Amino acid sequence: MKTKLLTILGLLFFMSCTTEEEINTNVTSVLLSNNRLIEVLKTEKVATSTGIFTHSNYGTTYSFKYEFTVDENDIVWRNKGSAIPKKIIFCNDTTYVKYLQKKSIAYEKVVSDTISRTMYRDTIVEKHEAFIDKRYFFKLFGDTFWTTIEEGKYEARKTQCPQYDIPNDNDYELIYNKASNNNEL
Repeated sequence: MKTKLLTILGLLFFMSCTTEEEINTNVTSVLLSNNRLIEVLKTEKVATSTGIFTHSNYGTTYSFKYEFTVDENDIVWRNKGSAIPKKIIFCNDTTYVKYLQKKSIAYEKVVSDTISRTMYRDTIVEKHEAFIDKRYFFKLFGDTFWTTIEEGKYEARKTQCPQYDIPNDNDYELIYNKASNNNEL
């Protein structure tokens, strides 16, 4: 018993690893034709787990997140996970944004006659939001927030007001185009 415990502890110690993280942040600014300034912040994180003694790579993960501001923090879009902002519309007193987000869809895979397993497949979905500004008294009091809207409302606003591109790296473009061509959205 003691030998087995020491062997297991020795293996765990020998296979232990360290994780190194590399974080890169890029800021892109664009002055739109309506004299509104959009600043897009993209933060990329690469984490690599390496064995202490073996120096083997046990896995690398990549993640990113986007944030953007309009007119130096007048409008702020953040905390959307790995969503990618694509288009923005400034219409009257409301701002609308279209973005892409990864979504996992569950499906059942039949392994045998009696066993089925739930599997997950990632797909990209389009989402639309409107910026609600409830600030008052020189914008010192009150709150701002984003609320989800239907695609039809966004499309209607697109015909009334100009739509602008938000700078991004098109991270989901390959997956999104493939899903769109296969009508999986």
